[in-house]
Amino acid sequence: MDKIALGCKEYVSEVLAKKFELDEYLEESTILLNTYENNRVWDLMILMDNKWFKYEFAHLYSEYFVVDDHEHEPPVFTRVKNYKWLTENFAKRLPVALWIFQNVIVIQEKENLFSQIIVEQQEKFNRVFLDIIERKYLEMRGDRHNLRYSVDRVGDLANILLKANIVKLCFEISLLADKKPYPFRTLLPDYTKENATNGHSVFPLAQEFLVTMEPEKTIALSEKLIDCIVTTLQEKKFYSDEFLLKWWLYIH
Repeated sequence: MDKIALGCKEYVSEVLAKKFELDEYLEESTILLNTYENNRVWDLMILMDNKWFKYEFAHLYSEYFVVDDHEHEPPVFTRVKNYKWLTENFAKRLPVALWIFQNVIVIQEKENLFSQIIVEQQEKFNRVFLDIIERKYLEMRGDRHNLRYSVDRVGDLANILLKANIVKLCFEISLLADKKPYPFRTLLPDYTKENATNGHSVFPLAQEFLVTMEPEKTIALSEKLIDCIVTTLQEKKFYSDEFLLKWWLYIH
């Protein structure tokens, strides 16, 4: 166990275990740690048995119980949830949730339940990632089509939103094309740059596209972004050229 994990384990035993709401539950729970911003924040999750959580802990202390500790260095934000909540979280945002929970540090695990859920969700991701790409690709092409009508309104909020969403979708599709889940938006750009096969191509294009104010250049850069994604998907041979190039025929 590395230094951060050992420090977290010590925090659990010396701080959380002394809270009367948690002391009798910690031993039988799974405890997960996420560290963000170069270990500047600890995000702790305590996962309990479904019935235990619903009929006892949540009944006594609320299903939204948290400990927000800014006295510790780094600050620690602790949530208490159950395995049902975890599977529902995957159902809402499978690629993001899978990335988050595949990258946690497991401080303590009970009965291998967390590991089993991760295996099941990875299998589900492998079954549905092409459907996710298809949906995101059609959304990206639709937004790029709409950009043609907003691009002349420099500084217009709709134009800004369209550009930002096109870039977000390009990053997500790039990672999905490699059969990889993706992180939340704060980490998405740099993660795509370093971990997607086309990352070092799509990232600089996206940067230039977002800051460009000139309408003609904006459209030209959007075409390059689209071409980058189309080329990536063509190389993977996931979809027909008709779907990629005549995308409007597939909008339901």
